[in-house]
Amino acid sequence: MAAQVFASASLPENLETAARLSGEVARLSGNIEGPFSKFAATLPTTFPWRDMGAGPTVLASATIIDPVYWTMQTPALYRVRLTLHAGPQDASPPPASELCCEYGIRPLRATANSFFLDGQRWVLRGVQQNLVSANDLPSWRDACAAMLVDNPTDALCLEASREGVLIVARLSANRPDLLSRAEELAQFAAVGFVVVDRQPPDPAALRQAASGVLLGQMFAPGETVQPAQWRDAAFVQVENTAAPPESLRRAECPVVAVRTSSGYDELAPARAACDHLQASLAPSHDLAGYLIDGQ
Repeated sequence: MAAQVFASASLPENLETAARLSGEVARLSGNIEGPFSKFAATLPTTFPWRDMGAGPTVLASATIIDPVYWTMQTPALYRVRLTLHAGPQDASPPPASELCCEYGIRPLRATANSFFLDGQRWVLRGVQQNLVSANDLPSWRDACAAMLVDNPTDALCLEASREGVLIVARLSANRPDLLSRAEELAQFAAVGFVVVDRQPPDPAALRQAASGVLLGQMFAPGETVQPAQWRDAAFVQVENTAAPPESLRRAECPVVAVRTSSGYDELAPARAACDHLQASLAPSHDLAGYLIDGQ
């Protein structure tokens, strides 16, 4: 078994212009090393990047043999080193740019009305980050709780990737940097979902920017859930005393129920509230996930 990984890059504008005028070419080199995990002994291997030749963009590929996937139980990561060069075809020019980061292969997908993780049907259960006073990541991993986070920082996403805590990143559809921020978040292994609070201005562009993660949209209580090709999942707010809208049955995608609550001192009762929400909806709905959100 092997995983094919691709990387793309572009030269800074000044270097791109100079390279084009002088007939120079841009290319990528480097390697991927791994897997590494703080929870398991591993035998890291190094896999080279191979430049894919001249074209409209600078592309490289790497083949990871027997990949170890990133899951909450085994958060395996790979160390990526990429160098962008620009110079004559037969020379070894100095690097124009370098990238070092940690990368995880996250086997999460949406099919029909369910989520699948590493080939098995999986139900999302999570809690909004600020609902819980104690916020150490190992506790979230031990509780098997995903973390719903508004505008997560890079530092949190990196640490969650190492600790094995899945993040549901919630962004405002009106933020001017929505596309670039969604693209940045998609690079972190822990970020499984990017959820916007309403229909984005350019759904197709968001879909392209956030490739590799599942895209979701929040729906207010009672709001009709209309099918949409750009969306992988619908996150529907459900009032404590109201039945879920009938449109859930016509969503044509996985549906996650979201219920608001007050704060908790500990994570355990907040995580248990996910199970209570699931039980309350079970007579009429078998949904793809259950989240407890702040008020």
